[in-house]
Amino acid sequence: MLVSVLLFSGCFGFFEADSDITDTIDESPLIVANDVADINYGGSVHVSGSVTDELPSKARVTIAFSIPWGTVYETPDDEGNWQFSLGGLEPGDYNVSFTAVDDNDHSSDTITKSFTVHPPVEQNVVMVIWRADIRYEVGEETSITGQLTHSTLSSCTLTYSLISDGEPTSDPINYDDSSGMFSISLGVLSGYSNGTVTANCGQYNISEDSVLVSIQPLEQPISDLDGDGVADEFDDCEDGESFSSSFTTDYDSDGCYDLSEDLDDDNDGLGDTIDNSQKGILGWLSTPIVDKDSDGCRDIDEDDDDDGDTILDLVDSCLDSPYGWVSNFVTDYDRDGCRDSDTDSDDDNDSVLDENDSCPNTLANHSVNEYGCAPYEWDEDGDGVMDDSDTCQGTPSGLVVNEQGCADLDGDGVFANIDQCPNSPPRWSVDGIGCAVIQNPVTWDSGPYSSSRFGKAADFNFATKYDGNWRLTSEWDGNSTY
Repeated sequence: MLVSVLLFSGCFGFFEADSDITDTIDESPLIVANDVADINYGGSVHVSGSVTDELPSKARVTIAFSIPWGTVYETPDDEGNWQFSLGGLEPGDYNVSFTAVDDNDHSSDTITKSFTVHPPVEQNVVMVIWRADIRYEVGEETSITGQLTHSTLSSCTLTYSLISDGEPTSDPINYDDSSGMFSISLGVLSGYSNGTVTANCGQYNISEDSVLVSIQPLEQPISDLDGDGVADEFDDCEDGESFSSSFTTDYDSDGCYDLSEDLDDDNDGLGDTIDNSQKGILGWLSTPIVDKDSDGCRDIDEDDDDDGDTILDLVDSCLDSPYGWVSNFVTDYDRDGCRDSDTDSDDDNDSVLDENDSCPNTLANHSVNEYGCAPYEWDEDGDGVMDDSDTCQGTPSGLVVNEQGCADLDGDGVFANIDQCPNSPPRWSVDGIGCAVIQNPVTWDSGPYSSSRFGKAADFNFATKYDGNWRLTSEWDGNSTY
């Protein structure tokens, strides 16, 4: 009977025709991808965008680059934003696709963007043939030797072609891709022969250099007194030690044994004892124009510190420092490669010129004020506590402060730098600016007024004996007692 009454009285809501419950429709997510910027080789490509969905942080973004291993997954944040970076891509054109799937496996449309990885800048190959006019004795083996200069020596290929037919020969070429040195064995020759040695180098930008070589027999036997394989006319040590001239024993092929005879192994005009690259690039002479610091390293391709001041060229603000000067914290405080005594106008590199800098030796990475001083060097309120340790900036001058730079003259707990009432009476509570209620002016209250206990008194006036009429509102100043 009770159940029946409940049913017919409408207590069970599921029999009601109209219900407040509505089904929520789960829409497919919407994905937005920002344009992808081109990058240079060695950099990282950055992709980003956003997902719009009921719960974007529950969605998953599929990022598919057009490379075999290029599919990754990212989860958006609570606002739906997502991003990803990828490095290590080779030069070329790429596509990347983006798709979002929500927690109910509803998928968005796929968006595809494209970008390019630009190849690195590669220098042109330079080839030096040590002797381009070769003389040989009939019956002896002859070779062409030289060296290549290129940023990627492993990408270089060498060929030697006879001028007569223009076809590359099958003569063996011995090439060392760590140093760029090469030797082309021509075997035993007879008669005259001219040819061209050609080098092609570059991973992405191919450059070419070639040298014409003239080969002819000697009209009379060649003289080689010391038997080192270098003709006396080219031998700087023609009656020197008995050894066989090669890349390892006679780096510059001058006929002097590197181990004991040759004082300048790479023949750059700088003795080995002061040459920072004793077996460096061949075919050049060290001068102040091409080797500014005279260290035996050619500035254009061997030397990463052209002026020898110990600051690498990449971060050196003065690439032409005086010869012999070395940067250190005494002579170059900010280590920018500029000598403080004459070439650096901002010794501590704080963007305040030395002539206006009250603190010329500020430590690196500290923000400074208009006088060039960091908080640890400056005491704005002159209380003896530097700003970086002063928790009460603006303390009035002449006050004795604690180690935090704070002074409390009346003991009310409000420090002097903000205390507007420095003589508050004891045992009175004070407000945020250090004033007790009796120290603050009482403003006239315009009502309503009451004659009851603790009510607000209305204005009144009375006649005086000497000056006529006295009125309370006229005399009220908020501080006086009447």
